[in-house]
Amino acid sequence: MPSSTKSSERLTRQAEEARLRLAAIVQSSNDAILSVDLNGIILSWNAAAEHIFGFSEAEVTGQSITMLVSPELRDEQQRILTRVWRGERVDHFETVRVAKGGKRLDVSLTYSPLRDYTGRLVGASKIVRDITGAKRVVAVLRESEERFRVMADSAPIMLWMSGPDKACTYVNRGWLQFTGRLIEEELGDGWLEGVHPDDQARCLETYVRAFDTREPFSMEYRSRRHDGEYRWVLDNGVPRVATDGSFLGYIGSVIDVTRLKLAEEALSSLSHRLLQALEAERTSIARELHDDFAQRMTLMAIELDALAQALDNGIDLRERIHALYGRAVALGSDLQAVSHHLHSSKLEYVGLASAAAGFCRELSTQHGVTVDFRHEGIPSDLPKPIALGVFRVLQEGLINAVKHAGVRHFSVALSGGFDAIHLEVVDAGIGFDVEAGLTGAGLGLLSMQERLNLIKGRMSIDSRPGQGTSVRVRVPLSID
Repeated sequence: MPSSTKSSERLTRQAEEARLRLAAIVQSSNDAILSVDLNGIILSWNAAAEHIFGFSEAEVTGQSITMLVSPELRDEQQRILTRVWRGERVDHFETVRVAKGGKRLDVSLTYSPLRDYTGRLVGASKIVRDITGAKRVVAVLRESEERFRVMADSAPIMLWMSGPDKACTYVNRGWLQFTGRLIEEELGDGWLEGVHPDDQARCLETYVRAFDTREPFSMEYRSRRHDGEYRWVLDNGVPRVATDGSFLGYIGSVIDVTRLKLAEEALSSLSHRLLQALEAERTSIARELHDDFAQRMTLMAIELDALAQALDNGIDLRERIHALYGRAVALGSDLQAVSHHLHSSKLEYVGLASAAAGFCRELSTQHGVTVDFRHEGIPSDLPKPIALGVFRVLQEGLINAVKHAGVRHFSVALSGGFDAIHLEVVDAGIGFDVEAGLTGAGLGLLSMQERLNLIKGRMSIDSRPGQGTSVRVRVPLSID
């Protein structure tokens, strides 16, 4: 056999083997692979195409490719073929095609021109990938992300997220409303610009250390609000981990704790001032007992001793005994006033109205002032905490007025309604700066406010220097 004949047979055999390999690849592909001629007539159809579209090869061979295209997309199909007939390749074009029974599929199309051995264009090959499931997953993820963003933006706290590289990737609307900045300004390490300069190093150190150890963290720092004021915030972060255990970064929440910090400082200051006041009260009582009552008792003892000696000498003692009697009565009265200031037994036995009236009379006598007291509608069965709280506020308020108002006439009104007790202490004295009184070193107004807080009462003070003072108190009858 001539060598040329053998060479021709070998080439034919190689070509057939290549065709068979190509056919095997086409048939084993998970993507639909088909070919059409220049008129768009289907020439070939692999197994994956049958699986995806539901048509057998016999059902589609010789049919127009438009059988897989819904009417509203026919123009789109024609534009694609026009490009292919110009010799162009169309890669991964996402659209919708129709399967058997009218089922619509999301697909990705790739078209390539087909040429014969002379290079002449004879048709096109088409690869169809069903991306319906992937589209559905993307849609679900997008919906889930949208739900998260809506929830995060509706949250009453600031939220943030960061990637594994420590860079911030998300902040919610609450964060942006607090800072007054654009989200682009906060991402990456932009959020650090809002941290107080004195807190930045400590804050960043805590943040980086948490990332390196992948442990939850909590830190307090000052953050600049949109109005320029630095506010104390509490930032809590926890690691984010994928289902396969890989580290995704952190998610965190931030709340403004300025009021809490101020309340803690105020409570600490109040505790310190209460201790100081307690010591001052003890010192005052001790000084009064030592310098006044003890001295008077000593003088009375001396007088009694002198009386005893006078009796032995037969001297007329009536005037001295009468004077000593008067001093003993005055001492008892003053001791009773001190006792009532510390604890009024009248409050327990005769009720708030009578106890208040008695206190006003005693204070008038003790300080030589006039206190006009009137009362109306005070229940006799007030709960003990309410009665005691109102009485102590009356004591503190009236004593403050007597000490500082610079006048000798005062008015006290106590009245009851169907739901509350009202107290009013008024003077026409020198007045004072209310804000300074509440924040200054004195404890009187603060003590009154704290007592009212315990019984859910409210106090308003109307006072200005030189224009007198009115203290008005309202306490609900129920404190449950």
